[in-house]
Parts: sequence; structure tokens; C-alpha cells
Amino acid sequence: MGWSLRYVDRKIHVSENRLGATGDQGYSTVLATHGASSGSWYYELTYLGEGSRHTSTARMEAHIRVGWSTRMTRYDMPIGSDCFSYAMRDIDACKIVVARRIPYGRRRIFPGDTIGCHLFIRDAPKTALRADDGRPESSLWLPGLLCDPEDPPVPVISEGSAISYSLNGESLGVAFHDVVEGEYFPAVSLYGGA
Repeated sequence: MGWSLRYVDRKIHVSENRLGATGDQGYSTVLATHGASSGSWYYELTYLGEGSRHTSTARMEAHIRVGWSTRMTRYDMPIGSDCFSYAMRDIDACKIVVARRIPYGRRRIFPGDTIGCHLFIRDAPKTALRADDGRPESSLWLPGLLCDPEDPPVPVISEGSAISYSLNGESLGVAFHDVVEGEYFPAVSLYGGA
């Protein structure tokens, strides 16, 4: 697994080995190459801090959000901005969903910290996207459609699901219960040269 070259905002540079990513300017998001819709999944990310040269003349402080996202989230927005993505941010370690910040972590995240992200989704019947909404079937898979849907699906809760985080190996506990059903991808949003 690595960072996707397809599910990424144009302001993010993914490293050649796909294990690193740097952003510039405002928030932008990249998803991993593989996702999961059931089971228990975990990944770690080490925040290296500022990683790119700014193209603007104004100096921006680097920031990061780490978590899980479906492809229904827009890549030009930070994860946690909607009900299809869940995040923890570096500034104050708040957890974020539907653009609401909720106190969570014990301290801010600094360069050099390793953030662990755990996702648990119970096995459930899968609901495939159907093209019975008047669009040609192939339109469901056009590049970019799934990251900015005009008519997103009605969110369905996956009962018993959970997302939790750790910081430098120390569990921070469960951040989110009963997440929205979907295929979740490791995701990171970068700001100001992170």
C-alpha cells in the first residue's frame, strides 16, 4: 500500500515510492491505494513537518489531518469536513467529523510523532453503487466523480464500527463510534507545506 496517484488533489506531490506526500498552500487530501469495507485495519504515519517549498510569498505554518476517508470526500477539502471522512488534526489533537472539532488527544502532534489509525467495521451486506439514477453505468466510475458527487448517497450507519488513534504507540482510545458504511481508505490532508 502507498499513496494513490489517482485519488489525490493536484496540490499534493506523492513521492516516487508512494510512501510520502507533501502539500502546498491550503488543505488538500490524498487517499491510499487500497481501502476496506469490513474487518480490522491499521496504519501508521510519521509526521515529518514542513516538507515542501511554498509557491506563495506568504509564509504558512504546516498542518496535517490524519484518518480514514471514503472516495465521497472532496480532495480539495480536509478530511473530517463531511460525514464520509474522519480525522484527527495536529494543532490540538481534536477529532473531526462533519467539520466539527471535538477535544480528543492529550497534546498537539509535533514533527517526528507517529500517529496510528485503527478502523474496525463489522461484516455487513454490501450495497453496490447502481446506475439506476438515469446516468449511464460507466459514469459511476469516471475520474473525480466519486470525490465530488452532486447527489451523495444517504449515509447508513455501520453499527459497532469504530475508529481509534494512537500517538507514539500510546492508545488515545476510541475517537468515533458507528461510522458511516463505505469503503475506507487511509487518508491524510496537508496544509501549508506539510
